[in-house]
Amino acid sequence: MPVLPPPTTLVIGATTSHCGNCRQPTLPDDTHHNLVPGGRPSRGCGARFAAMAPADPQITNDDLRHIRPDLPIATDTTP
Repeated sequence: MPVLPPPTTLVIGATTSHCGNCRQPTLPDDTHHNLVPGGRPSRGCGARFAAMAPADPQITNDDLRHIRPDLPIATDTTP
């Protein structure tokens, strides 16, 4: 049975989002980091998104809740 990475934070910016586990790009509506989008999509690390955090100071909590109402907002965003 494969070992899955621990749950992680979905980091959402104004124009991009990334996985808090591997720091690679991801889509903000994904539940797991299964795909690194781009010109040549590749496999993500597989981590499950358990919370979200802003990547930019201009992203508000209301913005985050609008994008992913199903995820809580992470209070500790220390890498």
